[in-house]
Amino acid sequence: MNDAQDTFLPVARPVRDGAA
Repeated sequence: MNDAQDTFLPVARPVRDGAA
């Protein structure tokens, strides 16, 4: 669960992505 993973799964992590 790193920032890189958030980039690959922005839809799965909308909260972490900051709705960017």
